Amino acid sequence: MVTERDFVIITYNKERDTSAEYFAVQKILHRHSSLHIKDALEPEMERLKMEFLSEFAFMEYLLFLLDENFRSMKWDVSKIELSGREALLAGIYDETIRKTLAEKTIEIKTYVERKVEAGEITGLSFSTNKVEYPKANLYVQSFVLKNNDIVLAGFVKDIPSMKDLEIRTNYSVLVAEMLNMSAFIDEFKK
Repeated sequence: MVTERDFVIITYNKERDTSAEYFAVQKILHRHSSLHIKDALEPEMERLKMEFLSEFAFMEYLLFLLDENFRSMKWDVSKIELSGREALLAGIYDETIRKTLAEKTIEIKTYVERKVEAGEITGLSFSTNKVEYPKANLYVQSFVLKNNDIVLAGFVKDIPSMKDLEIRTNYSVLVAEMLNMSAFIDEFKK
């Protein structure tokens, strides 16, 4: 059960914001190949920026968790699949954690309808549909607050199989019913 006290809040920083905006613009230009289309697609750009902000914030959090829990003497680079893209994690992690990272696929699900207040998050839902499903072993639900901080609210694992979802098109769970982010590191200790 997740409450507001359980949220991981990654505070706003200008560098993350600038990077997210850059990647959002590049993605729009790649999709539409015209600089003039950027202004016409401002709402799409804002949603993409929110997604990139969440992914960057999650990577900061994951690196912190790995550093705190799996530090060893060997410096190396590990690969992880994050939201459909391969990400590299540079750090001093042992072979066991590198193998576990390679086996995990993490999807960051960002609520992009609007920026929110922290107090309304537990009443909102994590949702994925059959088109997106099953891309990941772990799904992290994130939100962008009105002050531009990022909230990693909770995570989901063991989503029902496609066969079990045939009756309905979406799998949905309230944020309050998700797993607490404090247990996220346990997924790498198995």
